[in-house]
Amino acid sequence: MKKLFAAALLILIALTGTSARALHETVFAANAADAANNRLLANPPLPMLRYSPGQWKLGVAPYVYEANEDFLEMSPSGSYRQEGSYEGGGLGMTGSWAIAERWGVYALVVGNRTMGKNILRYDSQSSSPAQQDYFLSDAKATSLALSAGIVRQFFGESEDGFVLPVFAGPVVKHYNYSHRVIEKQNNGTLVSDYDVKGSGFIPGVLVGAQAGINLGKSWQLNPFAILGLLLTSEINATVPTVRVNNFPNAPGQGVNRLLSGEKPDGGDAFGGIGLNVVYRPWSLSLNVTSPFLPALIGSTDLKTNIFSLSWAFGNFKR
Repeated sequence: MKKLFAAALLILIALTGTSARALHETVFAANAADAANNRLLANPPLPMLRYSPGQWKLGVAPYVYEANEDFLEMSPSGSYRQEGSYEGGGLGMTGSWAIAERWGVYALVVGNRTMGKNILRYDSQSSSPAQQDYFLSDAKATSLALSAGIVRQFFGESEDGFVLPVFAGPVVKHYNYSHRVIEKQNNGTLVSDYDVKGSGFIPGVLVGAQAGINLGKSWQLNPFAILGLLLTSEINATVPTVRVNNFPNAPGQGVNRLLSGEKPDGGDAFGGIGLNVVYRPWSLSLNVTSPFLPALIGSTDLKTNIFSLSWAFGNFKR
């Protein structure tokens, strides 16, 4: 199952003598930060709309967000109630430069930091006392995405005409996270108490398109769509501290699977659509859809509130 902002594919692996477990829950802080980053990537400061030699644009957008979830998840081994919340902030920046008529290049960076004191509670709804619950706390995670590539402008013969640039290029994501995990059985038996952390890079490709629709001299509508595909969904996970491991010989327990080097899955795709309203004299834009429009890729079980404004500078045609 993918979480919102394209996080966490659910892994249900049946091992001898143990019930199937969702290993990705043990690295939820990484997936939460990545999900937030994906959502911000689906709402970035965009490259400029029109390209003539000598024109350029720099854009910047600060973000604040919060997310929470409370849903019932079904699996072959039973049902699980997943609850969690986190918050954070970030910053997006973009630069675009015309290199020829209707052609340009862009560079984009979006980074964010996610925090949560009690970031996840994953409770088994099964009556079996051997089923496990997961509790994650003290989470700190960052995610950073970098992309650069080519822009091709379609349409837009005059300054006030309809314009449709398409941009595409490679993207690389970097993540860094840490949090505490406690696993318990339904009967209250403590299974394990440990810390998880990890960092790494994941490459991929990014494609986007936007349109400019002028509403008089002062206002403009700027609808857009963005899609990203990553070359892998595996994330690194290490266990630097083990406080308790009451079942060290049970290979299906989350702590033992991580200690053996098993890599959990994160998100492998992201995307979204949105609509900016632009006040042209100030080059100030507000995304009016981001607070309530879910991402194209991901689960809507995670409810997210996000707010951002974007400012632009340069000698580009507004």
